[in-house]
Amino acid sequence: MVYKFKFKKTGGEKMKKEKIFVVTTRICFLFGLFLLFIAGIVGLFLKEIPFLVNILLNLGMSLTTGSLLGMTWEIAIGKKSILEFLEFLCPLVRDLQRMGMERFYQIRRNIFMENWEKWKRLIINAKQIDIMGNNLRQNWASEEFIKLLEEKLKKKDCKFRFLLFDPNAEIAKQRESDEEGEEGILSNLVKDTLKRYKDIWNKLNDESKEFFKIKLVNRSNIYCYIVRIDDKMVIANYYRHVKGGGAPAMEIYDSNLFLFKFFSDEFEKMWEISKDWNWEL
Repeated sequence: MVYKFKFKKTGGEKMKKEKIFVVTTRICFLFGLFLLFIAGIVGLFLKEIPFLVNILLNLGMSLTTGSLLGMTWEIAIGKKSILEFLEFLCPLVRDLQRMGMERFYQIRRNIFMENWEKWKRLIINAKQIDIMGNNLRQNWASEEFIKLLEEKLKKKDCKFRFLLFDPNAEIAKQRESDEEGEEGILSNLVKDTLKRYKDIWNKLNDESKEFFKIKLVNRSNIYCYIVRIDDKMVIANYYRHVKGGGAPAMEIYDSNLFLFKFFSDEFEKMWEISKDWNWEL
């Protein structure tokens, strides 16, 4: 049995309705994207009203999902091949794949702790871990990570390189001002992180110590937050008047792709100009 859509056989009035349907779906899709964008902005700068972010996210997702379903229906009633629709989306998908994008996060603050089991598995099997950030206190000096770090260093199966601000550098004070934080708060967080790393260092033998390197940034600002675990990486920018953890972040993959190479190179350049931390201090 062959099913046909009745309105395909009608005249000008039905054709007009079809055009209205096509235009409406596209307007809803674009407006949905706009609401999602606004939700991201509100999430960054108006954290005290999370319900507004949720409303915007729900409306945006509803409009974009509904309009995508409408476009799919449009394909069906127009007797177009689904492949034509996929060909429309494929260039975007291909660009994302070529650049190595995997996932976006509204804020990076809780990426690792909320998905700790995922990252823990990656860390356990890692051979190279590079981390750069202002103070590294929240995620990379936590009890969970410190315990895992100590175990990995004793096994001598993974090299760790950490880059963070020199707590006594003027550039650290400037970053405090940019974030509109209390005077000395960033420096104190860095010092606390370094103290926790030193506690581990003191337990290691000379061979294990070769797998643990720390440098302090005192000649440049830190513009990017970078966490590299073998072929996985999380990246985020630092912005004025926004604490680092509140910024959007992106997860990328594959050391052979553009974004991964770009941010790996950024880490290496910062590593070159930074000074070794004196463990004896």
